Amino acid sequence: MDGISNLPVNGCQNYDLSEPTEKLQAVFTSPWNGMMLDNAASYDLNSVQHHLRETDPPIPSIGQVKKALNTLKVKKATGIDGIPAWFLKQYSEDLAPVAHNIITSSIIQCKYPTLYKQALITPVPKTTPPKNIETDFRQISVLPQIAKVLEKIQLQLNCADLTLKNNQHAFLKGRSTTSVLTEMSQNSLTKPKTLRTAEKASMPFSLTLAKRLIWWTIESSFLNWPL
Repeated sequence: MDGISNLPVNGCQNYDLSEPTEKLQAVFTSPWNGMMLDNAASYDLNSVQHHLRETDPPIPSIGQVKKALNTLKVKKATGIDGIPAWFLKQYSEDLAPVAHNIITSSIIQCKYPTLYKQALITPVPKTTPPKNIETDFRQISVLPQIAKVLEKIQLQLNCADLTLKNNQHAFLKGRSTTSVLTEMSQNSLTKPKTLRTAEKASMPFSLTLAKRLIWWTIESSFLNWPL
C-alpha cells in the first residue's frame, strides 16, 4: 500500500504510529502550505484600514452567553480542552460569568484564543481498506465546545454587518451580469437619468477588489479578531 504499512490484526498497542501520523498531518495541512496565516500583512489590511469603523466592539451580556451554553448539544464530542458540552450546559448558571469573561476578553483584545484554534483530528478511511494515505482518508475535526460558543456569539453580535444587501449581484448564486442589467433597466423606467452608486457598485469586479470591499462596512475589531 502506498504510504501505509500493514497494521497488526490484533491491535496497535505496540505499533509505532508516529510515521503515519506525520504523513496524515502533512496531507491534511497541505492546502495551507505557503500561506502566512499568522501574518496580518498577508491579508493586506492596510489598504482598507481607513474604511473600517473605529468604534468599540459589541459586547455580549451574561444572559446571551448563558443562552448559548444552553443550546449546546450534549452528545457532541469533547475538544482538546477536555470540557464536554454536557458539563457546560448542565452548569451554565455557574459557568456563564466565567465564559463571559473569556469571550469579552477575546473580543476587546481582538485575540482569538490559541487553544480554541486547536482541534482533535480523527482520520476516517474513504475506502476499505485504505491503500493511499494521501487520497483515501478524510479528517473529522473536533474543536473545544467553548470555541463554538465564542464564534456563535460573535456571529450574533455582528450579523447585521455581514448581511448582504438586495442590490448585491456579484458572487451570488442566481445573480449575474444579466440580473444587474435587468434591475438597472427596471429602475431606469422610473429614474431614467439616475444611476445610483449602489447599482454601480454591484457591477462585476475583480476578485481581489471583492475581498477588500467585503470588509469595508464592518468593525475593525471584528476583522482583526480571528487573525
